[in-house]
Amino acid sequence: MLNPQLLVHVESDDGISGTGESWWGTYQPASDPGTPVLLPEFRGPFLEQELRSIGFDAIHARMEALTDRLRAAIPSIPGAENAAPDEWTRSSSITTIRLADRSPAETKAVVVRLREEHAIVTKHRPEARGIRVSVAAFNTEDEVDRLIAALAAIG
Repeated sequence: MLNPQLLVHVESDDGISGTGESWWGTYQPASDPGTPVLLPEFRGPFLEQELRSIGFDAIHARMEALTDRLRAAIPSIPGAENAAPDEWTRSSSITTIRLADRSPAETKAVVVRLREEHAIVTKHRPEARGIRVSVAAFNTEDEVDRLIAALAAIG
């Protein structure tokens, strides 16, 4: 199942939507200035209906499959390793790829190159000498493969 801390449902009169309707949103700590949370922009019954029609189990299975694909390919990248547990039951769809032979400045340069040269958005994790990749249910196998190929090309 999806982690309820990541996807939250807010009922009417929540002081946020101001419309009296319910909406779905994601939890993002104020200390994380990364990718903005856009789910509240799509609030309303449509999103809730769409999520329920897809099914949380299907969303969970998709995220797990894509994450497994990513993690299985990490050893093919020279100098890369998964910085977290490989087992899905001990982790999530967020993967930190450690580039142990690089400095924090060099790993930041990898993040910049992924974004500028390959249109792939990741997050720099200087304390791990790596990059954070968040796989979502809407990602494709081709996107995961493109990330792996881009990392291999950057070397």
